Amino acid sequence: MKFEIERYLSVNMDSNESKSAEETLIEFITTFQKWARDCHNYVKVDRNRLNELTPKDSEARKVMRRIFKHYCTSKNRQYHRSSVGYFFYGGTYDAYPEIEEIHLISKDKAELVTKKIKNRYPALKYTLLKQGKSWKVDSVQRSSGNDKWAFEII
Repeated sequence: MKFEIERYLSVNMDSNESKSAEETLIEFITTFQKWARDCHNYVKVDRNRLNELTPKDSEARKVMRRIFKHYCTSKNRQYHRSSVGYFFYGGTYDAYPEIEEIHLISKDKAELVTKKIKNRYPALKYTLLKQGKSWKVDSVQRSSGNDKWAFEII
């Protein structure tokens, strides 16, 4: 399988300008999950293929970094997927792509909570920041019950 950026980001998606925070987040979740499913299915056929995906210069990792660059704020995410190359589980991979709550904290900051589906999808709270005219994912937290949120990898 070839991991080509065009499969995940269309040519006309050079910018997130004029998209709402909600549209940006839904697009990020579905794009990332499509990429992660492709990685999972690629390895499912032959477990040794994981060795092709993990090097920092692999096509899959390059595509992942492009997805993050397009949708996420630029900051050091040393232990996140873009640095360590963990593909399949946790964080955005577990998100249900439907927004249940939107809290506009300021004109440049919003918190969006994804829908929880019991025993399948956890509630995740994403913080998005407006950079220029575009919304970017800055962080994510997982619901740990009773209105408590815990750090989660994007």
